[in-house]
Amino acid sequence: MGITAKSIILDIADNQGDISWLGIRSLELKLSSVVQNPDAANISATYGPQYSADYSVQNIFDGSKSKVGTTENTAWYSTINTITNVRIICVFTVPVSFDEIVINNAHHGGIYTNRGAQNVKITISTDTITDTTYDASIANSTVLYNSTFDEHTGADEADDQILTLTILFTELPSAEILMAANFRIDAIVSLMPAEISMIGIFGVVETVSLIPAALSFNAEIPGALFIVPVPPANIAFNADINSYSQFTTGEAILRYYLTITGAVDSLSDIDIPMASFQARRRSGSPTYLSAVIPTIEYIDSIAARSNGTIRIDQGYEQNGVVLQRETIIETDIERADTYLGSVNQSIVLTGYTTSTFSAKTLDLTGSVLRSLVNGKINVRMANPYVFLNPGDTVNIDEDTFIVGLMSYAISPDFQQIDIQEA
Repeated sequence: MGITAKSIILDIADNQGDISWLGIRSLELKLSSVVQNPDAANISATYGPQYSADYSVQNIFDGSKSKVGTTENTAWYSTINTITNVRIICVFTVPVSFDEIVINNAHHGGIYTNRGAQNVKITISTDTITDTTYDASIANSTVLYNSTFDEHTGADEADDQILTLTILFTELPSAEILMAANFRIDAIVSLMPAEISMIGIFGVVETVSLIPAALSFNAEIPGALFIVPVPPANIAFNADINSYSQFTTGEAILRYYLTITGAVDSLSDIDIPMASFQARRRSGSPTYLSAVIPTIEYIDSIAARSNGTIRIDQGYEQNGVVLQRETIIETDIERADTYLGSVNQSIVLTGYTTSTFSAKTLDLTGSVLRSLVNGKINVRMANPYVFLNPGDTVNIDEDTFIVGLMSYAISPDFQQIDIQEA
């Protein structure tokens, strides 16, 4: 399953602040956590400005290249002083299917991290695309990502950033929601008539024909993302009287909330529905948060609270009653960018803050993937732990380690929470 692309196109607006250089270290396409571009064998051609053959566009998409050490022959750099409005393209010999994009931003042995790309739009096409004009129209294409890359950590290490992908379903005659686990979904955008196959870990659960009103954005419902901790076979699909679709179950529901605080601006807090968010948390280092709002309706309310914070809460709901709601991430508001497409409109909020936490020890369960990267343990969790913070010591399966980094990538059809050893 997943998304299939012949060409992948990156339109890069700017870098992280360097005055001369723009680059990216790597971009991996994964399907069920397996890298689909492990080397250059399936790369037909690449296009875009590059400093030299040793800093080629192909380096990004060649999964055999090192993510650490020198950048020579392991990373892409644009031509010197070309740091804004750049397009690079990779065309595959055989179309590649994937459900996850993981990037490592530019660095050279842990330094020069401000050369990395910042505001990036990623588009795929089923055609061979060669036009390197920045943000030019692309035939038979789908925008998967239109947000920011985090700056690489200031250390000579792999710094995987998992991107939250958003397919504009309104531009498609049909759509699939890939259920990596068990999800409940409030509608995010209005859909054209379509059939949606709900895919669970045990296969196709059900296919449902939808009319446009069946999945429509409902501004009255704060919080847009739900995860249901029951087997997919127990999930039913229905639309309630408010005309938003959901997966329902008798078990408790994990719900995420986006709040913009207003006290500093002498205003009340406001809950805003969101389409997705991604975040990276470190103790004593900047926390990064990006949240996508699938409408521009709230831009004035956000602007009025420009001195406030972006807050992500996690709550448990049962039978319509919120049993617990706790803040898991809170940052200052750095940016509020608006995107006006022919069909969809959105706001992308970006925030940073530096926090420290009191260390504690926790016993965790529910790991779904363990890896060892550069000698450090990485564990992917099936469910989030609301009180887990960077700096905590965790006991999970047979491992005990201090958490150095927590990464979140949450959307209606995707949930990924990774913890990495310090």
